[in-house]
Amino acid sequence: MDVITSKPLNVMIIRHGEKPGNPEDDKNGGPDLSVKGSARATALPILFLPIAKNLACSLKNGDSGSFIANYSPSQVAGPLPRFPVPDFIFSTADSSESKRPRQTVTPTATALGITINHSFSNKCSDIKALGQELKKEIYSNKTVLICWHHGTIDNVAEAVGATGAQKWDGTLFDLLWFIDFSQSSSIQKFGQMLLFGDNATEQ
Repeated sequence: MDVITSKPLNVMIIRHGEKPGNPEDDKNGGPDLSVKGSARATALPILFLPIAKNLACSLKNGDSGSFIANYSPSQVAGPLPRFPVPDFIFSTADSSESKRPRQTVTPTATALGITINHSFSNKCSDIKALGQELKKEIYSNKTVLICWHHGTIDNVAEAVGATGAQKWDGTLFDLLWFIDFSQSSSIQKFGQMLLFGDNATEQ
């Protein structure tokens, strides 16, 4: 059994993507993401992964009016990701009311080849257990991404040792809370800037 001794280097916390129905009620609108929420989930990996270099293509004339294409790695580098690459990903456990947190981080987990830990429910006891889980040595100096329901994100932040958590605005889906424990336990808030209409600054 792992000894509880440490903290992750970074913890990032997001809300699941957009949902049908009342945005402020996680029990309303069915268990799945809306079309916009699915688009957010699909775009989410670019926050953490560098954009791969495209292939450059040069054409030259071939025989009988044909062209010969030569492909080589482009010298144009994509932008660096805005946030560290997660080593571990957690989401709220699926329930009959919502699978949205797991659905939101599935594209990112797939891109990274990481298995999502969705064994912790939205109950207070499980949120505390998640905080204890992240104190294990396996997470020491690692980066953790957590996707949760907005109503208890402040409890999750407190459970993992962050300070300054406030209630998450029920109308917002485009924020990211970042805690760099090597510097401070304070929460830094960033706009995701993934989809049209996203906030560019912290809320």
